[in-house]
Amino acid sequence: KDDAGVQQSAGALGGKIVGLYFSASWCPPCCKFSPELSKLRAAHSADFAVVFVSCDRSEAEMKSFIAKGFLHIPFHSAARRAIQEKLGVSMLPTLVIVDATSGKVLTDWGRAAVTRNPKGCVKSWKA
Repeated sequence: KDDAGVQQSAGALGGKIVGLYFSASWCPPCCKFSPELSKLRAAHSADFAVVFVSCDRSEAEMKSFIAKGFLHIPFHSAARRAIQEKLGVSMLPTLVIVDATSGKVLTDWGRAAVTRNPKGCVKSWKA
């Protein structure tokens, strides 16, 4: 779904680089990083999408925390926990970068890349 609650299909990602963003409203580092990630997504909206995977305790907390422009996995979806387990996400915030076409994980160190190289990280993921 998008931040307005509109259901989106995987096709809406249109071959973009996708950041699976594991985060929660109660996490101070998440609250600090989310605006940075939102700015990056806005600056690269043609080729970079963010899918928020909430680690919040309630749907209300999740909805209050979703950054503008982020798609998200519905709170009550079994896929939310399954993706977290499959990717071995154990700390927050985590940004896993995936090629939308192949589904291949490009890096699970997306947060560090955004923090260290916000102007060049998307380009490096496309290389």
